[in-house]
Order: sequence, then C-alpha cells, then structure tokens
Amino acid sequence: QLYRQVVSRRDLFREQLSIDSLATETQLVDIETSLVHMTKNLALVGGILEFLVVKAPIGGQLSALNAEIGETKTAGQRLGQIDVVDSHKIRAAIDEAYIARVMLGQGADFDFAGSTYQLEITRIFPEVLDGRFQVDLEFADDQPESIRRGQSVRLRLSLSDMSDALLLSRGGFYQRTGGNWIFVLEPGSDIATRRNIRLGRQNAQYFVVENGLQAGDRVITSTYETFGDNDRLNIRGAQTIVPQR
Repeated sequence: QLYRQVVSRRDLFREQLSIDSLATETQLVDIETSLVHMTKNLALVGGILEFLVVKAPIGGQLSALNAEIGETKTAGQRLGQIDVVDSHKIRAAIDEAYIARVMLGQGADFDFAGSTYQLEITRIFPEVLDGRFQVDLEFADDQPESIRRGQSVRLRLSLSDMSDALLLSRGGFYQRTGGNWIFVLEPGSDIATRRNIRLGRQNAQYFVVENGLQAGDRVITSTYETFGDNDRLNIRGAQTIVPQR
C-alpha cells in the first residue's frame, strides 16, 4: 500500500513538473515578445528625439542664430549661419570696364600679415551694380590663419600673363605731350632733349613704353608748362626708368 502511494506521488510530481515546464516556456516566449516590442518602441522614441535635434549641412562655427525659446520652426527654415573656420573665400567687386577680361580660374594675390597669398576666381556674377560686378575667389594654396569673416583686403588681379615691360611713371608731362614725346637727358649731362616715344598699356601708376626709350634712360615726367616750346633744356634731376614685371 505504501509503495502504491509513493508511485502515485511520483507520477503526480512528474506531471506537475511537465506543466511547470510548459508554463515556463510560455513565459519565456512572452518575455522575448515583450523585449522585441520594447526594442521597437525605444527605436521609435529615439527616432522622435532625433527629429528634435537640429543639424547643419556643414561643420563649422555658429556665428548667428535666429531663434527664440518656444518659437516654432518649420522644416527647411533658416535658423542661423555657420562659418567654416578652416576654409574661406573672398568676394571682390571689379569695375565693369574689365568684365570682358575676367574669367574663371584667373589668378589674383594679396598681402596679409607679412605674407602673399594666391587665389583664383571660382565664380563670376554678371550683374552690374553701381558700375561694378562681383566675383568669388578661393585660396589656391595656404590661407592666412588669422583672417576673419567680413575682413577687407586689397587684391591684385592678374588680367594677363606676367611679362617683362619697360614702365614709365605717370606724370604731368602727359597733359602736354599726349604721350607722343618726352624730354630725355643726355648721358652724363644735365641737358635734356625732346624725343618721340610710343606708349602702350597703362594703369593708375605706369605707362608701358613700346618704343623710343631704353632701360636706364633718364627722363623728365613732371609738368612741362614752364618749358615753353623749347626742344632742348638744361635741367637738374630726372627719373631713371628701369624694366619691371
């Protein structure tokens, strides 16, 4: 009788264990399902938070912010300005007289903090305002570390290739002679005689001498108003012209 009781209890215990195992497996499945749902919910919350973060299209320094606490902004609306601190470009205004001589890739340079920096034109704005048009220039090599946005510099724009030329300083003589002749001092003396010349290109400081003068000639570039119609002068002090680039 005792044996049958023990066997019966054993069978009941085995059945209970089997039921508990099935319940445990069911619970594990439910737990795994819950974990999957929780992971999806966390990803969804993370996505919502991601939409609350404002990102700029480029990395740099925020130099202006147009936003107030509690203000609503729409997608794509301008919030501020980002300056790329390690990459600058220069926008220059050029007289419209040179618009036909300016092209993409054209070189320019300027002096800054004791060094000279090279640039090239990357964009030309054809609109002319107040007699000037604008171009964008980017640095060809290194750029100055201490330059800042909004700073002004004076550029030298290369409108043609570098070449040797004989330069003559502008002066009052041109009003009298029209650039057709000039007084040249004879070597080793203070006697100046009239000599026909031909001038070419010019800028605010120099004429390019195409004919009539040589490097080392001493010429008079001041006004000729007091010289009258003389072809020969006895005068002290004159300019010596030299070839320049």
